[in-house]
Amino acid sequence: MEELGRILTHGQQVETTATINQLEEAKARIEKRKARFLCPQFDGEKWVEIACTTCMDKHWVVCDKGENHSGSMPCPDCDQFDRVASMLNHSGIPDVQRLKSFQNFKRITGTEAAYKAAKILVGEPALATARVRFVLIYGSTGNGKTHLAYASGLEAIRSGTPSKFTRCFDMLREFKAAFSQDKFGEVMRYYREIPYLIIDEFDWRTEFDIATLDDLLAGRDADERIMLLTSNRNLEDIQDTMPRIYSRLSDRVCSVMALNEGKDYRKGIERSFE
Repeated sequence: MEELGRILTHGQQVETTATINQLEEAKARIEKRKARFLCPQFDGEKWVEIACTTCMDKHWVVCDKGENHSGSMPCPDCDQFDRVASMLNHSGIPDVQRLKSFQNFKRITGTEAAYKAAKILVGEPALATARVRFVLIYGSTGNGKTHLAYASGLEAIRSGTPSKFTRCFDMLREFKAAFSQDKFGEVMRYYREIPYLIIDEFDWRTEFDIATLDDLLAGRDADERIMLLTSNRNLEDIQDTMPRIYSRLSDRVCSVMALNEGKDYRKGIERSFE
C-alpha cells in the first residue's frame, strides 16, 4: 500500500486533512474489495495529473482474478465525471482526429477486408466477450489503416470501453524511458490491462523492441484482452522476426489478419500553386 500512496499523490506532499482522508478512504475501499489500480500514463518523468484518486480517471478498477473476483468493476467515485469525455482525454487519439469514423472512411477498391476487420472488435455489445480479440490490418502506406484504427477506438469509447491509441515507436520509447527509471513493470501493466489497445504502425528496430512487444502481446492474450494492430510490415517479416506473435495473430479462432490493398490516397491529391 505504500506504493499505492506514492502513485496516488504523484510523489507530492499531502498538505490538507481532507486530501489525507480522501486518500485513506480510497485505499481502504480498494483494499476491502481486493482490487488493484491501473497505472496512469507515465511520460518518462512523472505521472500525469488525475481528477479521481480512486481509479486515476479510468472510471474502473481491475479486480484480482480469483474465485470471487474477475474482470473489472466501475469506480465508486466517478459518477460526477463525463465518462466519455474523460476516456477520450486518455485515449491518445488527437482532438483533430476525433471526427474519423467508419461512416466517412473512403471505401475504395482493395480496402474492403480492412474495413470489415476494423469493425469486428467493436461489433459486439460487450467487447470483453467478443470471440475475436486480435486484429492485424497490414499493407502499404496511405490507404487508410490509421483512419480505421481511430474509428475503431472512437466507436469503442462511445460504447463505454476504455481504449488507448498509440503509435508503436512512441510506446516503445515510453517503455525504454520507464526501464531506465525502474518503472518498466508498471508501464507494462498499464498497457497490458487497458481493455482495448490500438497500436498503430506496428514495427520494431531492436531486440528490446521485439522482446517488449512479445511480452505485451503474450500478456494480453493470456488475459483475453482485445487489441488492434496496423502495420506496413508484411507477414513474412513478422513470422521470421517474432514467431510467437505471428502464431497468435494467425490463430483463426481468436485473430483476424486483413490486407489493405487500397492505393495511397495522398497520391491522388493534386495542388495548384498558380
